[in-house]
Amino acid sequence: MIVFRKRFTSKLSKLYHYLKNEFGETTANQFLEKVHKAALAAETHPDAGRMTKVSSVRSKLIAPYTRLYYTKRGSKLIVLNMYDMRQLPSRNMYE
Repeated sequence: MIVFRKRFTSKLSKLYHYLKNEFGETTANQFLEKVHKAALAAETHPDAGRMTKVSSVRSKLIAPYTRLYYTKRGSKLIVLNMYDMRQLPSRNMYE
């Protein structure tokens, strides 16, 4: 079971609307598909993600500059956040 945190869904919604307005609905939907595939891959193989400085959190690359951060608790995969790696690295609490 995949659980999406509020912070993640908020960022995803904002990014979706930005992509839709700037590049069209097709591009926005393609990005959502990449997010969905990354979450499913993380659920199937949670230890395959890259380790972060927070021991229980791992990351998976969604797009060339965007990472998905998640943790596994019991049978649940909790998607914590998404971060654009081109932003200030000091603001990313996981890296």
